[in-house]
Amino acid sequence: MSPLVFALKRVIQRPLFVMMLVAYVFAVSLAGTVGGEVALPAAGVFDASGSEESQRIVSYLIGNGFVPCESSEDMIELVRSGKLDCGVILPENLVSRMAKNDLDGCVPWIVLPTSFVPDLYRNHVAVALFREYTPYITATLFEDTVVPQEDVFLEYEKMFESGYVFSFDDTVIDSTLAAGELQQRSLVMGVSAILLCVVVFAFCADIVGASFQETVNRIGLSKAIAMTVIPGLLVRTALAACAGCIGLCLTKAQELIVPLLIYTVLLAGIGTMLSGLLRNVRLIYTLLSVLVIGSIALCPIYTDVALTSPALAVIRYIFPPYWLWLLPGHRFLGAIAALAAQLGGLLVLVIRYSTAGKYCLHLRNKSRQPCGCAK
Repeated sequence: MSPLVFALKRVIQRPLFVMMLVAYVFAVSLAGTVGGEVALPAAGVFDASGSEESQRIVSYLIGNGFVPCESSEDMIELVRSGKLDCGVILPENLVSRMAKNDLDGCVPWIVLPTSFVPDLYRNHVAVALFREYTPYITATLFEDTVVPQEDVFLEYEKMFESGYVFSFDDTVIDSTLAAGELQQRSLVMGVSAILLCVVVFAFCADIVGASFQETVNRIGLSKAIAMTVIPGLLVRTALAACAGCIGLCLTKAQELIVPLLIYTVLLAGIGTMLSGLLRNVRLIYTLLSVLVIGSIALCPIYTDVALTSPALAVIRYIFPPYWLWLLPGHRFLGAIAALAAQLGGLLVLVIRYSTAGKYCLHLRNKSRQPCGCAK
């Protein structure tokens, strides 16, 4: 029987691995379905002032993810139940507090310890408030002059209507994806990267498990690698790559196929290397659980947590799932790394088992020596 056919038969006879491939395809296609529905949770705003200034603030906030609420009690209850991420209350005396230059602690901010992006919404509120507060700050500088306060306010309104006192130099980058599709694509990449890492590492751990040691003892290391490891890696890497391609095709992310193929080969090499270095298969699965948890936290699947800390941006490079985000722009380097990982994995196996064989041979020779001396 051909070694490749034997390796394929061995995979098919293991329902768990087949189920892993099916679950992977299903999860990726599901991520493509729900990814477009993912959005930032809304924030709430209640306007107790009803002034012209507060109405402009509310208008700005509605355009940036806020929803108006009928009362402060309703908004607080929506935040408490998790239907709103956070909320802000514009007080009745907002304008008078602006005129008195006394805004410290005057704007109630409603937030939960589990709120998702409260700082983002807080910044939107700060921008809107400062826009309305700026004329009052400037008006105090003209109190002892002949310039009336109304003229100061009028000049500011003219500046705001003409595009504020500065402008952006816009650079528009062409993209074939809309905002919702970008969120969907990021979720598809995250699910593909993490689950494919689980599948490939599990495959590699099985290839060089306890049965491989028995095969080495029977037919020798070179034949065991040539007839079991290499065919097993080829078949299982090909199956994982096919499952990945099917998932990407179902989610219409065909442009990621080449990076994913490189990523699969790279994972197979790293998995073989870890299987050679870690003598206990359980250690591989323990390490795999750590990689999954760390990748979920650090990979930019929905929000880039690494932006909050330069250290996190460096640490996530050691997590293989993050490499899928790097490969689209570095395919050539990724291909070289994948080839090097494959060769390195086989080299680690050769060194490990050849060293173990010599050690066992040394023990046998040593055990025979006393018998010779006795004679």
